[in-house]
Amino acid sequence: MDLVIVPIHCHGNHWTLAVINFSARRFEYYDSLRGGPDMVLVHLRRWLEDEHLAKKEQPYDTAEWTDIVWARGETPQQRNGSDCGVFMSRTADYLSRGAIIDFSQEDMPFLRRRMVFEILQTSLLP
Repeated sequence: MDLVIVPIHCHGNHWTLAVINFSARRFEYYDSLRGGPDMVLVHLRRWLEDEHLAKKEQPYDTAEWTDIVWARGETPQQRNGSDCGVFMSRTADYLSRGAIIDFSQEDMPFLRRRMVFEILQTSLLP
């Protein structure tokens, strides 16, 4: 696997996304409201190192890995207080497919309908 995709529910009312990107050797954080990652990337790094040590019984060095917090204009940004879950799940979907993350707030009605359809069909669309 090239990516480990981790949905983050923060502050009891917001969804963001963290990613372990093995190909690029970095920890990534996506927030459609542009909040900071707080300790998310620190904990994700520690989890990867601890998990590797537990499973492989040897350390995994992430010292040369970078942390990326995507800034305004680099990823889609929501303009309301209710679409964070759609932004997070669609970002995860696009990343998993290797697609360019090019949706916007204007695409939310369509993306919501698409998600409902995929859930009802129990299958993701291509």
